[in-house]
Amino acid sequence: TEVGVIEIDSDQSVEGMYRYQDALVVIHSSNWWGSYGPMFDSFLPWASQTAGISVYDIANTQNPAQLLRVEVDGVLVTTRRVDDKLILVSRSSHFVQDAFPNPGGAVLPLGPTISDLTFSQVIPEVRISFGATSINQPLHSFEDCYLVDESHDLAPETRGDPVITSIIT
Repeated sequence: TEVGVIEIDSDQSVEGMYRYQDALVVIHSSNWWGSYGPMFDSFLPWASQTAGISVYDIANTQNPAQLLRVEVDGVLVTTRRVDDKLILVSRSSHFVQDAFPNPGGAVLPLGPTISDLTFSQVIPEVRISFGATSINQPLHSFEDCYLVDESHDLAPETRGDPVITSIIT
């Protein structure tokens, strides 16, 4: 029996839901990945994607009201609810020229090199909306990130993929 309807943006895919008391949390993303498989190893499809949550007051199930929407740059990896907290894991990337060598060794002209970008251009953004208030800001500060110490003896000889994995609580 249908008790209420929540309209979802047409460019979003519902990935899951959690209920806590009179709140319904809807997990959404701009793309559905199903089981990741080989796509999880590639970061190409992650650029220009978003993942997020919307929180609804469902005390009146016939008229649910959106309380909060949070959207981050990147793709949804997984979520977990632990008591009254939600943990969302996302991965994000950018199209950078030096990340895409072709089999002949030449670099594909897809954009700037990773060296051309500043930290603020690489870090994913978060957009938070509640009521009439909207906030757009970087998801992390530089101090919150773990980076490779290139001078360390155990540092890799070559750069890995330009991927940022975020754990958001």
